[in-house]
Amino acid sequence: MKRPLKVKCKEAGVYDGRPSGRSPANRREIKMEHEKAITAIMLIALVIMTVVLFLHWGERRAMRQDISQMDAEFVTKELHRRAAEDCVVTPVPGGYRCVEMRTGKVFMVKR
Repeated sequence: MKRPLKVKCKEAGVYDGRPSGRSPANRREIKMEHEKAITAIMLIALVIMTVVLFLHWGERRAMRQDISQMDAEFVTKELHRRAAEDCVVTPVPGGYRCVEMRTGKVFMVKR
């Protein structure tokens, strides 16, 4: 049985006597298409990450609630008087709610 003649022709895209269908021009086009697709995917990922970070930043900013210095001193004195340890203080209508981190006890400070 004869082996086919091994010929490599760039213009025809032939190797081992069988056409491959991919000439160098086609390879460049395919490579450019892949680069465009990867660039598009990266751009979409960048936009999504930017939107997520912006929303997270806005949410964190909205969660922060400032209280006046006078209120902070009043709440601190009141919690110290009640022997409350480390607390998470949350403003509620009519005052402040303090939840001890270790025990979970709830202290209400009325204003």
